[in-house]
Amino acid sequence: MELSPDSVSGTTFRIVKKGCDPEEVRTYLAQLAVSFEAMQKHAAAMEARARAATARLQEIAAQPAVAPAGPTQDEAADSISRAMLLAQRTADTTVREAEIEAAQIITRAKAEAQILLDSGQGALNRMLDEAKHDARKAAEGELKRVEDEVASMLARRDFLLSDVEHLEQHIVTQRERLRDVASALNDLVSRVPGGLADLRRPLISAVSEHNADTADSDDGDDDSDSDSEDTVDTVDIDGTPAWGMAPPDPARAALLAGAEHAPLPMVVPDNAQELYDVTQPIPRVRFAAAEDLPDGSGRPG
Repeated sequence: MELSPDSVSGTTFRIVKKGCDPEEVRTYLAQLAVSFEAMQKHAAAMEARARAATARLQEIAAQPAVAPAGPTQDEAADSISRAMLLAQRTADTTVREAEIEAAQIITRAKAEAQILLDSGQGALNRMLDEAKHDARKAAEGELKRVEDEVASMLARRDFLLSDVEHLEQHIVTQRERLRDVASALNDLVSRVPGGLADLRRPLISAVSEHNADTADSDDGDDDSDSDSEDTVDTVDIDGTPAWGMAPPDPARAALLAGAEHAPLPMVVPDNAQELYDVTQPIPRVRFAAAEDLPDGSGRPG
């Protein structure tokens, strides 16, 4: 690459992130171009002086020889020879120094240019490394987030499966308990002599005027009716004796008989989690048999 003041001052570099200051680089190149131009001018001036001295010596040598005039002529010849030799040496030294200085300037310029290139390349490499590091870090963060989300979903799935298993176990347990209760109820119903009667309305006292008149008209027959089992002091709303036993209902008996083997609907309540803590047994209901009553007749004494 041939260097000149114009090429040095006109050199441009690609601007990269985190590189050298472009303004400082341009200032340095301008100063380098000025110094290089000054050295070239100095070398050209010294070369011109050397050429002028050489031409002068050649002119003197080309002049016709003058007759020897004794020792004075010899001294003049020696002086001319020494002057020519000194001029030649001076020219050679000047040219050599100019060449050395120019080589030094070129070497420094190349070194500075290489430093700038290395700095730009280093900055580019750092930028690439930072970009790779940021991309790798972002990818690792995204991968960790996805792994955490998958782990959370798997944990929730296991929790839901555990809930389903507990609910199934609870349903099986409750179904067995209900079957046991139904069987016990069926046994109790079978032990009642007349079966289960229809549910009665609450008992009320006969306070209507009609009932009062009827009671007044029957005062004379108290002795004859006192032993009758069909006369009661308290009656139901519809007039049926409060402690009368109705005949068993065939449909109700069939329903109770088939309750033990009837399938139970599977219902998952909203508070399924609370069902896991159900540890209290279903309370047993004791039904009084007819023989347990005071008079053994199904009526209170």
